[in-house]
Amino acid sequence: MLGDLGCSCSRRGAVKPAVIVVVTLVVVVGAIFIKGMAGAVAAFAAEERGREEITAVAQELSADGALTVGFGGGANLSGKLAIADWGTGEIQYTFESEIPFDLRATGSADLGVLLLVDRQKVKVGTYVDEVTGETTGDAYRWVWDARLVDVASKAIVARQDFVGKEPPATTSLDWNWGAEPAEEAVAWAVGLMR
Repeated sequence: MLGDLGCSCSRRGAVKPAVIVVVTLVVVVGAIFIKGMAGAVAAFAAEERGREEITAVAQELSADGALTVGFGGGANLSGKLAIADWGTGEIQYTFESEIPFDLRATGSADLGVLLLVDRQKVKVGTYVDEVTGETTGDAYRWVWDARLVDVASKAIVARQDFVGKEPPATTSLDWNWGAEPAEEAVAWAVGLMR
């Protein structure tokens, strides 16, 4: 007798309905889990394909001579936004979350505006050990040269410099720079898009 499950088997091996229900539930839950995992894997693969597409467009547009200059604001900008490095065309995944979800490009089909940024760490000071007076490292601040590009016309429609936060006043780690100006640069780009 299988008292813990609240069922018993006869001498001929017949299974009571409770066991059938438990086995059916396990099979159904397992199938739902597997289907959900397959959906998540497919969504991840689609997201990666979209990022590769955006990177290809960004690399093409960040090449020397690929863009024209058409400053005049962003009044006619349409589509969604992505951030990429000016020199390499690589998507800046770290800053992707700064873009409002409804404006975040997911692939080349919806990419209309590209924020190409030339990111530089600029030395703004040094750290000095208060006890010994010896220099312990340099302090840096991020500076972004941001270009807003209309992908369809391959034109830079706006350009702006952004300065990141001050580096920490003291440091005991290798972290000797302030936050990058991603929030400010994205707010500027979104403002020109709307």
